[in-house]
Amino acid sequence: MMLFGLGIGLSLMTTAQPPDGLRPLAEKLKLNLGAAVRSDYLQQDLDGGQYQKSILENYTMIEPENDLKPPALWQGVGKYDFSKTDFFVDWAMKHKMKVRGHVLLYASDNGYTIPRWLLNMEKEITPQQAKTMLHDYIISVAGRYKGKIMAWDVINEAIEDRPNTNPFNLRSSFWFRKLGVDFVEFAFRFAHEADPKCKLYYNDYSVENGGAKADNLLKMVDYLISKKVPIDGIGLQFHRWMVEKPVPGDKFYAMLSQIQKRKLSFMMTEFDLSMPITRLPPTDPNFGLVPMNPEDLQYQAESYGAFVKMALSFKNCQGIQLWGVNDRHSWIPSSTGGGRGAALLLDKVYKPKPAYTAFADALKGARR
Repeated sequence: MMLFGLGIGLSLMTTAQPPDGLRPLAEKLKLNLGAAVRSDYLQQDLDGGQYQKSILENYTMIEPENDLKPPALWQGVGKYDFSKTDFFVDWAMKHKMKVRGHVLLYASDNGYTIPRWLLNMEKEITPQQAKTMLHDYIISVAGRYKGKIMAWDVINEAIEDRPNTNPFNLRSSFWFRKLGVDFVEFAFRFAHEADPKCKLYYNDYSVENGGAKADNLLKMVDYLISKKVPIDGIGLQFHRWMVEKPVPGDKFYAMLSQIQKRKLSFMMTEFDLSMPITRLPPTDPNFGLVPMNPEDLQYQAESYGAFVKMALSFKNCQGIQLWGVNDRHSWIPSSTGGGRGAALLLDKVYKPKPAYTAFADALKGARR
């Protein structure tokens, strides 16, 4: 879809939303179209119901932003808090939506990735004890939601950005320090044991466009396949810039071809296309929401259309998921100090942006 000829004026406008949203288009294509969602926002009926309404109109699948991560669930050895995740899964079932599970093992020690209590006990834990703890955790969590979660990110972000000497450039995380490269195999086998029919994914960022990190990922996948480890697909996060437009034969298409060659599925799991934002104080209601260059909304629309067209041109694409519901509740402004934002399809008051129309047009033009 070409938008530039329509003039800069359109970039300041929201655009007409399909009468029934994106959801019917996805259902027609039998495409898992999702958004990352917060349980507390669902419980609060955020923004006078607009948060829930936009989810139900536009998506067939939801994934919790943080509530299924180990720090949220794992309170101690054999101790769990499933209150938020039970609500989340029940809400999805009630509204006939699929659930993506994120994440069973977050292979990093930084940020919201692993329970602090587990790191504090590290010196006391033997490798065998670590394996047992990992098994019990995955069986408890994935087993609890057996048949209710359509796919799990079994492992998230295990590969380091900078070169190191570990196999496949794996991070020196708690699980690697205790179990070596075997933790990857163990996690997938335990997840399959807990829910044999669930689709199992490895998920990471900055791999969708090839390069050294993607090469390490593919080598790790080849290793898992050679050992007959039950892995079904790769999650490619796709946190990208709004100026990027994939074209056949480029680095984005090449990476998807490499995944297809291995007879694995892929999902775009954390899709957003950010742009430069006018810097405002965090207390300003428009913090992270005002494009520095209004015409960037046009570029963003073309980029969204091109990425969706690319994904749907591959038969092994099993889903596209946005990382958030609208611009106001996106993670990007706060993580960049307000320098980037406006990355999603709906603006701060849930009005469709030009990107929304481009996304819808790409779905309408797809053949699957």
